[in-house]
Amino acid sequence: MEQTKNKIITTFFVTLIILILLSSIGYAFSPCATFKGIKKNKIEYYEVFIGNTLILRFRDKGTYESPLMRTMNFIEKLNKVFKENPEVNLYDFKFNLKKKELTYKKIPLTKITREDIRYNNTELLALGLTWLNRLRIGILNTRNYTLGHKTLGLVSWYGGRFHGRKTAYGEIYNKYELTAASLKYPYNTLLIITNPKNKRKVLIRINDKGPYKKGRVLDLSEGTAYILGMKRDGVKRLIIQVIKLPK
Repeated sequence: MEQTKNKIITTFFVTLIILILLSSIGYAFSPCATFKGIKKNKIEYYEVFIGNTLILRFRDKGTYESPLMRTMNFIEKLNKVFKENPEVNLYDFKFNLKKKELTYKKIPLTKITREDIRYNNTELLALGLTWLNRLRIGILNTRNYTLGHKTLGLVSWYGGRFHGRKTAYGEIYNKYELTAASLKYPYNTLLIITNPKNKRKVLIRINDKGPYKKGRVLDLSEGTAYILGMKRDGVKRLIIQVIKLPK
């Protein structure tokens, strides 16, 4: 088993070196997913990165022979997507709550297990959306963009009866997606929203109109409010930054 493990690791790093060499002669493989193995208190787990951004940790093996095999499978799928689509659309990555999967264009990338939820001391929805959010931010961080000035705005959230209905933009509203409604920001504007109390950050996209109550700047999707830790508050002042991508 140890020999197989070493062989897999060696193959991965040889492949990574080849990708770097190819990149130097004109082949672009960006973004690129990598991993790091960690052993702490006799517990072994693997951290997956895109660039310098930590996306997730695998400690459970899932349906694979080991956590390492699971990690390698996930990275292989991600890098295949990146190789075939260097300018991949962030929003082609989704979290399927029913199937407990991170997906790309409905193609499964990895499935969240009970042990994943237990190890992270959280709930399925929170973990799935957190992994999705980090994945999108990781890809975004490989691109040339600037952040606008920090502004503090009064923010609310909506879900419930709007779930499954069309937004003003024409998309179907999914309360578990990381989106928001705004009258101030145009459709498809990307924003980083930070909860100053717990420092949680979420990347969102504007796909609806609202809120219509005076003084409020954004109406977040229920899922966004959930992982920002403001669902119980209902309304909260959050830090808003516009992401400016090159034209």
